[in-house]
Amino acid sequence: MNIKVGTNLDVKSEAFLRAVYESGGTAKTTEIRDRTGLSQKERNYRFEKLDQMGYIDTGYANSGTSRRDPKEATLTDDGMAIVEEGISPEAREWVLENEVTEKVERLEQRIDMLENQTSQTHNRLKSLEKFRDRLASLMFDSEN
Repeated sequence: MNIKVGTNLDVKSEAFLRAVYESGGTAKTTEIRDRTGLSQKERNYRFEKLDQMGYIDTGYANSGTSRRDPKEATLTDDGMAIVEEGISPEAREWVLENEVTEKVERLEQRIDMLENQTSQTHNRLKSLEKFRDRLASLMFDSEN
């Protein structure tokens, strides 16, 4: 749900601007996605809208011209002023919710990876224990 705020920006546009600001004033599309959770369609819409409104300049990372390079947004002075005035409580809540969701997803991925590593280590330990037992049995048999 997009809630209109005093600057004629919806919450997602405010979040977009905030993400660019928090990235040092210039952010690639993936950085904006990671900070806001906006889909590609939502990001592309805001790139166009915020550029037309004069809040960002749109370019491409690295060379600045190749469409193969990631798209990036750079805050204009007007965009910087909007962010520094403060984003609405609705946008702040939306950004925080997306940041928490992103952090939870990363933690879940780490837990899955650690569980997998633990399982592999456990299986290796069982194999080593079996090898130890066979070796002990062979040594015991050769002594008799």
